[in-house]
Amino acid sequence: MFQWLFTQYREPGKLHFGSKWMNLHGRLLIGSPESLGMGHLTEAVRRSFYYLRADRVPPVENDAAYEAWTKDRLYASQVEQVAERWVAQAGFLVVAPLCAVLAVLSHWLGN
Repeated sequence: MFQWLFTQYREPGKLHFGSKWMNLHGRLLIGSPESLGMGHLTEAVRRSFYYLRADRVPPVENDAAYEAWTKDRLYASQVEQVAERWVAQAGFLVVAPLCAVLAVLSHWLGN
């Protein structure tokens, strides 16, 4: 359980549980990076788009691959910044009515 919660207990090369969780829900609820207009980016950037920052490992084989990864990651960060606003608004619009319904039901069932 500690390897899921704390970075220092994680085995090298393995993804955090949070990265797996965010990748699954990001692809289901928001969409794949290709559907967000990032089909032209490298495979490593598209695959790690929803990962935690600690799991976004840049390539170290050569300088050209690192430079391409850096440019693609910058573009992906810009897409993230634009999407943050819409995701926050959608989350509020879904959670607020759900909380209101639960409050009404708990009041109704309590009486």
